[in-house]
Formats: sequence, structure tokens, C-alpha cells
Amino acid sequence: ARVIASVRRSAVAMGAPAAWTQRITPTTTGIALLPSRTCWTKTPAVEPWWSEDSPGTPMQSAPFCEGLWGWGEFPTPEVPEPAEGDNHVRVSIYNIGGPMTAVLGKTTNKEFPLIPHVGVRINGREHFFSDHVENRASVVMDQMMPPDQYPQVTFDLGVSEVDDAEIDAWLKTAEAKFAPENYDLWKRNCNHFAQDFAEFLLPGTGFPAPLMTPVLDFTDSMLDNLPEWRRAMGDVFMNQLSRTVVVSWGRVLRNEKERKAEALGLDKGK
Repeated sequence: ARVIASVRRSAVAMGAPAAWTQRITPTTTGIALLPSRTCWTKTPAVEPWWSEDSPGTPMQSAPFCEGLWGWGEFPTPEVPEPAEGDNHVRVSIYNIGGPMTAVLGKTTNKEFPLIPHVGVRINGREHFFSDHVENRASVVMDQMMPPDQYPQVTFDLGVSEVDDAEIDAWLKTAEAKFAPENYDLWKRNCNHFAQDFAEFLLPGTGFPAPLMTPVLDFTDSMLDNLPEWRRAMGDVFMNQLSRTVVVSWGRVLRNEKERKAEALGLDKGK
């Protein structure tokens, strides 16, 4: 697998962020000002970086897109992920909340568009933080996280020139920071891991802030609409509860991911 990855990488002379990541900016117009969006976040919507006059551009959408970024659909990545993987950095945002999204909203007096989980793909594997720093084959994650159960969108951030050894070394270092006992809903969750890893793979751009900040704002401003006394209590309670849920969720799904990988004849990952 590493030989294949090296061959693929040699076809690209130099890693480079996707051009659109250089053009994306926030906006304070349009849907960003609508109460249906601003009731849960102070982060501006994004300014379109694509041409709306190009009807042939393939688009992707998920129910949470409008509430998260101010637009209902976004361009589909131009380069599909091949089965064997490549050195494009692809970031997927999933809604893992299901019915719990509305329950959490009532608890915090907000209408959240999703409960986000972010995974970063490179070289045919998706990396994320569950109850530990984890990676699985992309094809396994496609089966584990189907769009009909977990609404999702994916962005191709560009080509990374970071090699396998450097990736392994970074992930090894990240294991200490992103350990089960260090999980923190506000400062160290799966979304923070994705932000750090994307920045490592594509220094200077990573996952562009106009897209990443609203994802992080889900936790950063979660308790803003509560009275001060409830906010103080919620800060401790929500962090303890989320840590318990995430660790339990990671352990329950681990066996299923390994069974999927084994059935496909793939490395089980870790």
C-alpha cells in the first residue's frame, strides 16, 4: 500500500492547496443575517467561491449545509477518491446527531443544524478522533457512515506533499494530545483533531476557517443562550456527559468497523 501511495505521489511534482481554498471568504449578507441561522451561531456564512452561472457544475448537499454555512449546496470535489486512495486531502463533515440534535437544542435553547463529526482522508484512509486517534480504510467508512443515515458533505482541500513517514510520526505525537482521558467537548474533540491534522497536511490553509469555524462554533457557543447559572453547571455536566458518550460510541463501533474491514479483506486500522 505504501509503494502504491509513493507511486501516486510521484505523479504530482509539488503538493498544493486547491485553488478554491485561497478564494473562500466569510460574508455578512443574505442568509447569514436570518434569525433561523443566527439563533445558534455568530459566525458569518461563506461567500460563494463557485460561479452560480455554471449549471453544469456537479453539486452536493446535506440538510445542515444552509444552517452551517449559509448555502444549501456546494460543488462536489472535482477528483473522486479512487479505491486505492491518493494524496488529495479530503475532509468530510457528518451529522451524527440524528434525533439527539433536536434534544440537545431544547436543552441549550438553540436550533442546531447538526451535531458534527469531521474525518480527514488521505492515501485511502480516513483519520479521526473517537475514543482515540483512529484511522480506517475509506471504503470501510463509506459502509459505516452511509449518507442516508449520516448526512454529509466532502471538500477536497488539495494535494499534500507530506509523506507516509511524516504522517505516521504526526499521528503518533497526536495520540498523547487526543487521548480518551484528554477529551474535552470545548477544546479537544474530533473537530479540533481534524483542524490540526488538515493544517499539518496542508500548512497555511488546512481546512479554511470560513468553513471550519462554524463547525467548531457548535461547541464553542453551545451554551450562549443559557442564563449564567445554567451555563456554569452545563459547562461541567456537558463535558463529562459528552466524554462518556464519545468513548462508549467509539468502543461500540470499533468492532463493527473491524468486521467490515475483515469482510473486505482490508487492514483493520487502529
